[in-house]
Amino acid sequence: MDKKATHGGKNAKRPKLVQMTFAVKQKGPKTCSQCGFNFFTCNTNDKISQHKRYHNEYLNGYEISTLKISKLKEIGKVINSHCVTINQEERKLSILLVSYRDTTTRKIIGTMLKMINNRWLNTPTEENKILDKVVLVISQPNTSKSTINKSYIVGITTTIPGPLDGFFMDIKTSNVDRLKVMQLNLGVSRIFVSQEYRRKGLALEMLESLRCHAIYGVALKKEEIGFSQPSGAGTLLISQWMSPATCIPVYDEV
Repeated sequence: MDKKATHGGKNAKRPKLVQMTFAVKQKGPKTCSQCGFNFFTCNTNDKISQHKRYHNEYLNGYEISTLKISKLKEIGKVINSHCVTINQEERKLSILLVSYRDTTTRKIIGTMLKMINNRWLNTPTEENKILDKVVLVISQPNTSKSTINKSYIVGITTTIPGPLDGFFMDIKTSNVDRLKVMQLNLGVSRIFVSQEYRRKGLALEMLESLRCHAIYGVALKKEEIGFSQPSGAGTLLISQWMSPATCIPVYDEV
């Protein structure tokens, strides 16, 4: 008999080690239908609390301190303020235009941008892009009697500076006509609004704030602003903003 084949032989292969899990009911990964967070139902409390945090941020916005709001207002410009009702409570909204080239701005909203890109928009990070003007929607308690005393960034739109090569994209077919090149003076890279604040016209208000205030002293034409790879919901939003329109201006995001 060949010695190599015997169990006690010097060169005998050892059986593979298999980790056994007892008394734990294994289930497949669960995806939250609202925030898209993936986790296993048998995860530790740390993972569950992590989902709770992301879920809350997706619904209500990115929490921000009063001190950071003051810093952003010092750096940027408040375009408009008004109130909305969220979950039967009145909240004060501020539309704020800031420059992402400012170091303080990047420190305050950099983490939020990464979270939005990676988790909710499922798009590449914008770290390597030269981001320019950013519009923020900040939600704060309207009165001292508010039950929710926290403040949040609930909307954000990022841009890159022009000039950019633009093309027209057909709204119905999503086909891009690359034979006709036009110059864009501003590119809109990302638009995001927290779920509880949607369908209140905030995305349209952010676009209009960019059109009128992104370039000092100049109100851009809507055709001078392009969009990067808009999704179905994004295309619907842009076509509503540019209405009536059969095509929308887009640019290639590198």
